[in-house]
Amino acid sequence: MLHRRITRSYGRGPDLFVIEGIPEYSCPNCHEHYITGHTLRELDRLKASFRSMPEVRRVPVVSFTLAEGTA
Repeated sequence: MLHRRITRSYGRGPDLFVIEGIPEYSCPNCHEHYITGHTLRELDRLKASFRSMPEVRRVPVVSFTLAEGTA
């Protein structure tokens, strides 16, 4: 299994937040991606208490719009 750290966003609008450093594993044969049960439980804990987390960062946000004439 190959291991890497990923970043995911959750929520929307004022409830949008980002979790960095999530451990993810991928199978070198089938290329499926996996997160362990322990990690999923920790993600649930972080999601439930994200408003009490101390670090707030401002990030630029760009909205995607498809140019006319492109598919």
